[in-house]
Amino acid sequence: MTKVKDQDYEMWAREIASGGAVVFFGAGFSAGAIGFDGELPLGNQLRDKLGEFCGLKRKYYEKQDLKDVAEYCLNKQDRQKIVEKLKDIFRVKQSRDEQKAVVRWPWKSIYTTNYDDLVCYVGKQIDKNIDTLTLESVLPSESRNFCLHINGCVDRLEPKHLDNSFKLSRSSYVNSDVFANSPKWKEKFMNDLQYSALVVFMGYSLADMPIERILLAKTESMRNKTIFVVADPKNSNDDPIGDNKFEGYGKLLKIGMESFANKIQECWPQNTNLGFNYLEKITTSELLDVNVRDNDLKLFFEQGKFKDEWLQNEVLQYLKNGHQIRKSFSGKGFTLGDKITEGVKDKYSLKSPIQSDYVPKLIPRKEKIDEAKRELARDSVGILGVFGELGSGKTIFLRQLAIALVESGNSVYFVRHGDFISQKEEIDTLLKRLKDGNEKAIIFIDSYLNQLKIAQYIAKKVKETRCVKLILATRAVDGHGDESYKSISEDSSVEIGQLSDLDLGIFAQIISHLGLWSRSLSEKTFKEQKKHLQINCNAQMLLILLDIFNSKHIYNKLVESLNNVLSNKQIKKILFVICFLHVANITSKDIVLFSYLLGDDGLGNLKSQHVKQLRALNLWIDDDSGSSILALFILRYMFSYDEITGYAFEILKRVRNTEKSYHNLGYQAYLKLLNYRTMSRVFGKEKDGDKDKKFTFLRNYYDDAKREIPILIENPQFWLQYAICHISIGKFKEAQNYLDQAYGKANQKDSYDVDYIDNQQARLYIYQGIETEDKEDAFSFFKKAVELLGERRKEDEYKYSIIESFWEFLEKHFLHFGKNKQEVIQKVLANHHEKFCSFCGQGSWYKQKIIRGCEKVFEKYLPNSEKPNLSKNLSSK
Repeated sequence: MTKVKDQDYEMWAREIASGGAVVFFGAGFSAGAIGFDGELPLGNQLRDKLGEFCGLKRKYYEKQDLKDVAEYCLNKQDRQKIVEKLKDIFRVKQSRDEQKAVVRWPWKSIYTTNYDDLVCYVGKQIDKNIDTLTLESVLPSESRNFCLHINGCVDRLEPKHLDNSFKLSRSSYVNSDVFANSPKWKEKFMNDLQYSALVVFMGYSLADMPIERILLAKTESMRNKTIFVVADPKNSNDDPIGDNKFEGYGKLLKIGMESFANKIQECWPQNTNLGFNYLEKITTSELLDVNVRDNDLKLFFEQGKFKDEWLQNEVLQYLKNGHQIRKSFSGKGFTLGDKITEGVKDKYSLKSPIQSDYVPKLIPRKEKIDEAKRELARDSVGILGVFGELGSGKTIFLRQLAIALVESGNSVYFVRHGDFISQKEEIDTLLKRLKDGNEKAIIFIDSYLNQLKIAQYIAKKVKETRCVKLILATRAVDGHGDESYKSISEDSSVEIGQLSDLDLGIFAQIISHLGLWSRSLSEKTFKEQKKHLQINCNAQMLLILLDIFNSKHIYNKLVESLNNVLSNKQIKKILFVICFLHVANITSKDIVLFSYLLGDDGLGNLKSQHVKQLRALNLWIDDDSGSSILALFILRYMFSYDEITGYAFEILKRVRNTEKSYHNLGYQAYLKLLNYRTMSRVFGKEKDGDKDKKFTFLRNYYDDAKREIPILIENPQFWLQYAICHISIGKFKEAQNYLDQAYGKANQKDSYDVDYIDNQQARLYIYQGIETEDKEDAFSFFKKAVELLGERRKEDEYKYSIIESFWEFLEKHFLHFGKNKQEVIQKVLANHHEKFCSFCGQGSWYKQKIIRGCEKVFEKYLPNSEKPNLSKNLSSK
C-alpha cells in the first residue's frame, strides 16, 4: 500500500476546501449511525434483518446473497410492509461527529449507493440544506447541495420502486443497469469524476459493477486524484487481494472515517483564497534551464506533445533575443539588424538560412501575436476571435499569445473543461476580485463551441463589466448548420492562416535541424526547400506536416507504434473515434461522449498496453492537447474505406435519436459524420490529383449511408450534403437532382428553414453560369442566384460567400455582356453593398476571407463617384 505523507493530506484538504472535490459514500460511511431499528446495517446484517422479517430460520438465509434474500422477501411479503420495514431500518435518528464533519465540507457533488437518509439528516443538524435526489429526479441547475442516491433512498421509497429504481433485489439489478434510464445523471456523474480536482470514496466496496466499469474507463487519468477511505484494518479482516483492486483505481487509505476526518480538519487551510480548479492562470518566470532535445521537438511536430516549461522558454527567448536573428533578404542583399519585434514585411523574401547563435525551435507567429495584442489594446474590443483551420497551430498560438500578454503585464486565464456550475462560480469569484482590486484580466477559451455555455456567460459579463476581455478560438466551419454558435458577437478577429515568409524560413530550418526532409528535398538548397513549403504546401502548417508524415520513415514508425491497436478490430474502433473527434474539433477528452459513441461495451476489450500505445502518441483521452494533424494522417493512411464507413455508420445509428442541440456533443458528432467538409478531409488528400479518388469515396459514403440508415433519406440536410459532394467535382446535373430532393423533404416538414439549401442552389447557379459559354444562359443563371439572395431573411456569411463567388463569373462574362446586362449586375451589387458594409462592421472572424473576397468584387465591378468610368476601367485591365 502506498505510503501517505502529511503533504498529501494538506493537498486533499485544499482541494476539498476549494469546492473542487467530489465524494462518494458507501455503506462504510454510514457505519455507527443509528436508525429507528438500531444501528444501520451493512450487507450481511441487512440480509439477516430481511430474513428475520420474512420469518425464516437463520440456516436458510445466513449463507445467501443479500439480493436473493431480498428477492424472496418481495415475493412473500406485502410490499407496503416491506417499505415500512426498510424505512425503520434506514431512517436515521442519530449520527456520529465525523459524519457531521465530512458532510459539512463544501463538496462539489455528493453521490451514494446507500439507502439511508444520513446525509440529509446530518445536513439538517448542521444547518446545511441538502436535497435528497434519486435517478428519477431532475438534475439541479444551480445548486451544489444535493446527494444523489444511485440505488434509491428510503426518504422517497414507494412500493412501486422496489422492482426497479430501489436496487435491493436481484431482479432490480438485472432489469436496470445503474444509469440505463438516466443518461443525464450518468453524464453528470462521469463529468464530475473526470473534471473534479479530487474524488473521494468513503466506505465504498466496489460492489456495484456499473460504477466500477465507469472507473475502469477513466482509470489512467483518475488514479492520481482518487482516494479510497476504508475501515482501519484493526477493525476488519486483512484483504490483500481486495486492497490490490482498490489500488488499481486510486490511493487506498485504511485508516477509517474518523481518522480521515480528523486529518483533513487538522490540515484545513486558513487562507480562503485557494485558487481555481477550472481557471488556469498563466504565469511566467525568468528563463528556465530547459534542455529541449531533438526528440522533444519531433514529438511536438508529430504528436502535438509539449511541456509548458519549454514552450514558455521558447516564447520568452524569442521576445528577448529575436532581434539577434540576422535575416538575409533578396533584392538589396544586406543583413537587417533591426529588432525583429518591429516586424518583418512579407514583401521581402527570406533567401538564406538564419545565421545566428540563437535559432528558434518554435515558429514565432510574431506578426499575428502583435496583431492580436493591438486589437486587444483597443477599448472597443472586448471579445477577440481567433480563427484557425484544422492543423493551423491555433492551440499553440493561443499559448504563445498568452505568454506574450503576461510578459506585457496582463493577467491571463484559460478556461478548463468542467461542469458549468463550477466554472460559473469561479468566473464570478474572479470578476469580484478584479472589481474589488480595480484590476483587469484576459480569459481564453480554446475550441469554445465545446464549452458554449460558459463562453456565452463570460461574453455576457464582458459586456456588463470593463474588467475582463475574452479570447474565443475555433475553426471557421465548426458551427455551420446551427445558429446557437452565433449567439456570441465578437468585436474583432485574428486569422491564423498561411505562415509568413519569416515563419516559413524558420520552419524550413527546424525541419533541416531535425532531419525530417525526404531524400529528394534534403538535397535541395535552403531557398528551394522554403519554396517547396510555400508552393507545394501552400504555406499551410497542415500540408507541411502531412508532407513530413508521408515520409516512409515516419509512416513505418507510426505503424510500429500502433501495432497492437491496429491489429485488433475493437481497439481500432476506439482509435477511429479518438482521431475523428480530433479532426472534427469535438473534445476528445470527454469520457461521457467517448463511451456514448463507442457503445456500452466499447471499452470492454481495452487493455493497459493499448492505452500505453495511444498515450505514447498523445492520442489517449487524458486531455485535448493531441495533434489533429496526426489524427487526420492516421485516418487517411491507416484506415480503409470499409473501416471508416463501418465505424461511422455504427456511430450514426447509435446517436441518430440524440437531443438535437449544439450543447450536445453527441449531436455535434452526428452532424460532423454527415458533413461534407469534415468527411472530405477524412477521405482525401488536399492535392488536385486526388480529387477524383476522394469524390468516389465520398459519393460511395453517402450512397452507403442511406442504405445502412434508411431514415436518412427523410432528412433534407442529408440530401444537401450529398449535393455539395457533387458540386465540388463539377457534377452539376446530379447536384441539382439532390438539391431538388432536399427541397422536397424540407417542404414535407413544418416551418423548415431552407436557407442552407438556398445557399447551395444559388452557388450551383453561379457555377453553372461560369461553366456555360452561352451568354444568355449565363445571365439567366446569374438572375436565378440573385433572386435566391433577395429572398434571404438573414444577413450572414453564407449570403456573402455567394457574392464572393461572383468574381470568377464576372471575370469571364462581364465585358461580353451588353450594356443593359452590365447595368443590371451593377444595380444588384449596389443593392447589396450597403448591407455588406454593415455586415463587415460585425467583425466576426469566421467571415474575414469572405469579406476580402466580396471587397474584391465590389471594388472592381461596383461604380462610384470617386472611380473613373467602370467599363473604361475594366477594359484597361
